[in-house]
Amino acid sequence: MKSGAVTYLFVYGTLLITSARELILEKRNIKTKKAKLFGYRKTKGGKWGPMLSLSDESLSVEGEIFTVDSKDLKILDEFEGIIDREGNPISNARYKRIISKIKLKNGKEIEAYVYINNNPEVIKDEPWDLEEFKKKKLNDFLTWIRNTKEAGGLKSMIATPM
Repeated sequence: MKSGAVTYLFVYGTLLITSARELILEKRNIKTKKAKLFGYRKTKGGKWGPMLSLSDESLSVEGEIFTVDSKDLKILDEFEGIIDREGNPISNARYKRIISKIKLKNGKEIEAYVYINNNPEVIKDEPWDLEEFKKKKLNDFLTWIRNTKEAGGLKSMIATPM
């Protein structure tokens, strides 16, 4: 991706939460659109958020898309534990970023980046529920983001002990 170029990111878990997304990316009023990703299933994948795993085309995951630039992607790659603070790849990362076709609410298909599971051993065969997360874990999650930023980086949420 060229510096300054803009593309889309499909989100389906903690990044659906406006306060978390704005805190991580240090941006306000991020415009999102409802979208759907086919061929994946969403399950619990760690202390905070869900993971996507390949499934059959009959399954889909609801989410949103928004535009991101190369700076956003670097922050999000660190947040998802793909790179460390210095930008070096993490060999045993639980997530990987791919490009996939996403279907918008109006039926139009676009390509967007998506963070999916990179390690089948961490998948829990339990559904992840956004509303339950908001009620039980959101305040702790936002505190973790603030503390991580104050410590000088966005260590992976996965690197935090479960």
